[in-house]
Amino acid sequence: MSQRSFAPVDVPQSILDRFKRLPVATIWNHVHRDADVPLPFMENVHLWTPGRRLAARARTLRFLPPRPDLHAETVRGVDSPEYRAMARCGPGDVLVADIMATRGPAFSAMSRRCNSR
Repeated sequence: MSQRSFAPVDVPQSILDRFKRLPVATIWNHVHRDADVPLPFMENVHLWTPGRRLAARARTLRFLPPRPDLHAETVRGVDSPEYRAMARCGPGDVLVADIMATRGPAFSAMSRRCNSR
């Protein structure tokens, strides 16, 4: 397996618009087979924009279980990591969050903020 860079990539809107016209299976097959991305396992994936096709720059966020040693960093409100991730999202971006099956207050706040944009 080759080394992959996880540095952010600026994808032009013209490329994303072209992806919107392709079937999901075509894109998925290429990403798995040609780009060497392993198949993820996802449960309970929810679409918040039914009937709309989505091709966007993904901004990612992973919630971790609370840790006492990081408590001060994770309760900082708008300065917390999840709010910083949401602030990075602009027009044409989508926030992809691994919430580890958690649906607590942090998820509710994130959901309200994202839906208001």
